Amino acid sequence: MKKMIFVLVAVLLVVGMASAGTRTFRFENDTGAAADDLHIRLVNGSTYDAFNSSPFLDEVGTDGGTNHDLSNGTVANGASATVRFTSTSPRIKVKSWYWTVGGFRVGTINQGDPVAAVSIGVRQDTRGEVTITYEGPLLGVADSDIPRAFALDVSLDSGGVITGIVSDHKIGVSTSGDPGYGIFPGSIGIVGGVVDNNGTPEGSVVDYPGVTEPGIGSSSITIEMGSLYVDDGNRPLTDGDLITLEIANDCNISVVPNLIRGGVVMESASQEVSLDLAGATVVAVDGDCGCYGDIGYLDTGTWEDTLGQDGVVNFSDLNLFLGIFVTDYALAPITPVPLDLLCFDMAYLDMGTWMDTFGADGIIDFSDLNFFLGQFVSSGFSTACITE
Repeated sequence: MKKMIFVLVAVLLVVGMASAGTRTFRFENDTGAAADDLHIRLVNGSTYDAFNSSPFLDEVGTDGGTNHDLSNGTVANGASATVRFTSTSPRIKVKSWYWTVGGFRVGTINQGDPVAAVSIGVRQDTRGEVTITYEGPLLGVADSDIPRAFALDVSLDSGGVITGIVSDHKIGVSTSGDPGYGIFPGSIGIVGGVVDNNGTPEGSVVDYPGVTEPGIGSSSITIEMGSLYVDDGNRPLTDGDLITLEIANDCNISVVPNLIRGGVVMESASQEVSLDLAGATVVAVDGDCGCYGDIGYLDTGTWEDTLGQDGVVNFSDLNLFLGIFVTDYALAPITPVPLDLLCFDMAYLDMGTWMDTFGADGIIDFSDLNFFLGQFVSSGFSTACITE
């Protein structure tokens, strides 16, 4: 039944395709020289739309044919030309293309559509939460051929655990006021052609055993997110956030495409994709605080200890905090709390005693210092993490 649902979703996704008979490409000049002409051969007959293209103003040849020789423009090496075609056919595809200077070809004759470059990245705004981002296309096709769907495997090393999914991700149909990838092909429920259950972006191990990550509660997860919309004005943005994951423990995060589910699929399913994962490969991130009070290591008995976690609470943590609290903040409340001090935000309701209440309040002040001292002293200077 799940496979049938996936097929239905694939059919529905076609509804939001860019306007039939219109397609915009971006051709990158990597020849090493400034080119003054671009020559494009298409699979089917199409008309060059100079008004919505740049920088070529003129075309030599028969309008509406398969051969398009564009001129009256210059594209520097490393720059690109945006070219839009319209056609009576809903399928516009490039057969080959090349650049010329003064009538002489420079570079190679390229085959097929220009490659669309899509980048995946990670961003951390809050300790314990990591956002998976996308940007594309940077080169290759232009905005009309944005990604249609993402299937990605996210993994953590060094004891990192994915503990949940933050609920603020996009859900449902993409609109101009709320664009994004809110269709979840693996778990969406459709009855009578109508979506009755949005499902979840977490890929199901049942669908593809052995090539699906275990999911929440483990060190890796497969996510699958697509878009559904009507009219170009409602399509997702060309860059943005996909999903935010909750993680425990400091670790490195990496993202790769889940190929059995298509990886990154463009608006035109035949479009080749060049996936840039440099910003999502072995990126250090801070997990949710696993040991309250542990913010420093290399105890030297001074205020010169180093920020970081070593899994124990001792005088290095106290010395380091006092140095920062006194020298950098002049005993003023610390807010917002920096990521590297988050594990010292452990108490609230400052009553000027050691009876403050365990819990984070987004501010580090005397309540946290009092709570730390109370626990540390009463435990006989134990190296155990601070707890309630």
